[in-house]
Amino acid sequence: MAHVLITAGALLSILLAFIFHAVLYSPISPQPLPFLPSSKPPSNNILQRVEKLGEGKLVGPEDICVGKLDLDGSVLYTVSRDGWIKRMHSNGTLEDWKMIGGDGLLGITQSMDGDLLVCDAHKRVEKLGEGKLVGPEDICVGKLDLDGSLLYTVSRDGWIKRMHSNGTLEDWKMIGGDGLLGITQSMDGDLLVCDAHKGLLKVGERGMIVLASQVDGSVIRFADAVIEAMDGSVYFSDASTKFGFHDWHLDLLEARPHGRLLKYDPMTNKTSILLSNLCFANGVALSKDQDFLLVCETWRFRCLRYWLKGDLEGKVDVFIDNLPGGPDNVNLAPDGSFWIALVQFRRPGMDWIHKWGLFKKVLSMYPTIFELMHTPRAAMVANVASNGTLIRVLDDADGRVMSFVTSALEFDGHLFFGSLQNNFIGKLSLY
Repeated sequence: MAHVLITAGALLSILLAFIFHAVLYSPISPQPLPFLPSSKPPSNNILQRVEKLGEGKLVGPEDICVGKLDLDGSVLYTVSRDGWIKRMHSNGTLEDWKMIGGDGLLGITQSMDGDLLVCDAHKRVEKLGEGKLVGPEDICVGKLDLDGSLLYTVSRDGWIKRMHSNGTLEDWKMIGGDGLLGITQSMDGDLLVCDAHKGLLKVGERGMIVLASQVDGSVIRFADAVIEAMDGSVYFSDASTKFGFHDWHLDLLEARPHGRLLKYDPMTNKTSILLSNLCFANGVALSKDQDFLLVCETWRFRCLRYWLKGDLEGKVDVFIDNLPGGPDNVNLAPDGSFWIALVQFRRPGMDWIHKWGLFKKVLSMYPTIFELMHTPRAAMVANVASNGTLIRVLDDADGRVMSFVTSALEFDGHLFFGSLQNNFIGKLSLY
């Protein structure tokens, strides 16, 4: 009995020593992460009254749509996890219509020509440049080559790489380091790149120059995302003034607003602060008419709108809030809507930990434990209308094909996905 008490006492002493060490030497002074309260209404159990159609003949029918009318009226189509697209006639009969295969059939809708559009979580993502990229965080469309489009991406091996329309991947410019993040094309054909360590860069055939590494006497510690306006102004984010790229998890644990939205003026070569006190300032995008600018606040699950023109010029408001993930990069779509990559960093139990500063201090001292608990595996992107209305969400819930998506770019009828975890660019047909 005495031996058991001595052992328990020793373990308790060790645990208290770890906690005491974390309290004294933790690099963060945390506050609770501001999760929004649940908006769940009172239960009414109305769904218990449903009629069960096709019971026993369907496997997880995730979505439904109305298709062409049959002779007796309407036809319903649904997807089944046994790989079949099935259709139900107005007389109640269920028909195996088309075998697609696999267990990833999800969203389904009818197209205007009468065919069906179906999201297959597994088959539709093409992996471009697989094995030749290291965490390509962002993507942009550059100058056209002789065969059509040309994509540029950043790789954590220090290269800016470009992909030709025939699928070949080229090592284009070596920047060095592992901090290459946001990338966009400038009006003169060069590239604007955010290097988390160096600042805002401009890269062209003639080489690289640093446009901005400081603002108002302070270092740009974590340059993240960038976009250029028609007037030549360059807007970019500084994710955190306290923590750098390799310590991003400390910014999350601290949950304090250290981020900034910055503007570089090429006429004066000056950089200014447009917004400060942002909770991990991340992706930036201009509206189609360039009357406002979006900036993502990852830890607050929202995007802010900074007005550039009109009566609200210089004002800021919330564009979309309570997103189902932390917004990373945001890109303008051809129709004027936006594609937002949503990082899935919430885990069972982690919401509870985020309420307690002591636990966050302990985690801040042991990044390996944090990584095991918190590294995003699932992937999600949202399409949001120009007025801030959520249109649709696409995801890979278990990260089977795409994980930790950090950017989604729509081009030529496809979505292209960047990710800090993958070794390829994902390509998904939208039609």
